[in-house]
Amino acid sequence: MKTVIKHVSCDADRAKNVYRLKEILVGCDVFTNDNLKSFDVTLELLRKYRNDSILYVEDDAFLCNDFVCKSNNIINKHQHHVVQFMDVKKTNYQTMFANGSTYCMNVCVYIPKWMAEFMCDNHIEYQQNSIHPTSTDMFLRWCLVQNKSKYLSVRPNLAQHLPFNSIMHKGASRGRKSIYFIDDYEKGL
Repeated sequence: MKTVIKHVSCDADRAKNVYRLKEILVGCDVFTNDNLKSFDVTLELLRKYRNDSILYVEDDAFLCNDFVCKSNNIINKHQHHVVQFMDVKKTNYQTMFANGSTYCMNVCVYIPKWMAEFMCDNHIEYQQNSIHPTSTDMFLRWCLVQNKSKYLSVRPNLAQHLPFNSIMHKGASRGRKSIYFIDDYEKGL
């Protein structure tokens, strides 16, 4: 498995966070290309690592205490499934498999090799037929649906979304965060 941080912005806060993430995710790769749009950077990243499974972490992720151990335990049990470590759903539930059509938020997600390959091989069809042709999380949702696959939604979430301005959607709320982040959950917040 390759652990990859996707960094697409020259923003100072995101750059500081990438440095912090690298300290947690020892040995990870940082994948950046400021000449490309976010979707294109993701696609280039998938192409580079398509022969491996990927722990995909975006530059606006905040990881829980002991993330590496906790995430590896889950991935080792579910290595053939997409595993989502952060979501913004308000519904309270335990870790469960969810229908691909409900997938949203790529802040921190494990992508098995077969899915990385499928994404590389089918991005043109998605972009030609989607009303969200540049959305990376909608692309992963589309791929899950095409394969009639479920994904593992981990609760409480092991990652949180930092309140940085969205690169993809300039008007998006900075409050897109999980109310079930494990560090907050364990503290009773």
